[in-house]
Amino acid sequence: MGQTYEFRCPSCGYRAEVSGDDDAGMVACTTTIICEDCQKLFDITTDLLDSSTEDKQPEFRCPKRASHRVHKWSANGPCPRCGTRMEKGKLTILWD
Repeated sequence: MGQTYEFRCPSCGYRAEVSGDDDAGMVACTTTIICEDCQKLFDITTDLLDSSTEDKQPEFRCPKRASHRVHKWSANGPCPRCGTRMEKGKLTILWD
């Protein structure tokens, strides 16, 4: 079962609800990315558990625009807006 948490920047107040790393539900695998152009965090689908993409590397793309600069983000990483370390808050969603 996947989990989504609230992350908050103590400096600028930016908030996001994301897993904060690699995660998996019953059907899909996700990871959290930071988009430098949107200045936001997103969870993106990296694999479907019933597919045959075992050795395929996932493509990290911004859900708003494929040409945006993105990279993987982990819990307590930098805020996408000001660079301050984000704080992990409460669990907000359990998903499949």
